[in-house]
Amino acid sequence: MIAYPKKYCQHCGEMAFCHRASNPGCGGRASGGVASFNNHVRAKGCKSNPTLTIPRSYMRDISALGHFGGGRMMLRDMLVSGFNHQRRNGGTGPLWQCIHAPKHISVRWLHLHTFCKAGKVDNLPNRKDLCAVMSNTMDADRIASYWLR
Repeated sequence: MIAYPKKYCQHCGEMAFCHRASNPGCGGRASGGVASFNNHVRAKGCKSNPTLTIPRSYMRDISALGHFGGGRMMLRDMLVSGFNHQRRNGGTGPLWQCIHAPKHISVRWLHLHTFCKAGKVDNLPNRKDLCAVMSNTMDADRIASYWLR
């Protein structure tokens, strides 16, 4: 478990994610895994709220997964969790799964956006970031392997 550093921002999106993750750096007790929750930003063109999925361990962006021994598995778990959370919230059909490239992040905590295929949220999907359409949870391993190649 990588704790969110206490010297980092205490009143920003990262701290909000820290609490959502129950990360020890902000007083939480998580020891691993991922967390999925509703995004407060609506997706244009979707009936259901988009989902955000984050690792409970602090990782600044997707490039950090390359230095993490279980990076591909964590990314796969994020994709599955986001997909299942979106399904529970009424998302149907194929879903977009998107992660901002390191140069395009606004919140410095790795996060996955999951939303309907007809939608757009946070300028996603686009060609600069990592996006894939996921039809079922069996797509997760293929997408994770491709994104971390």
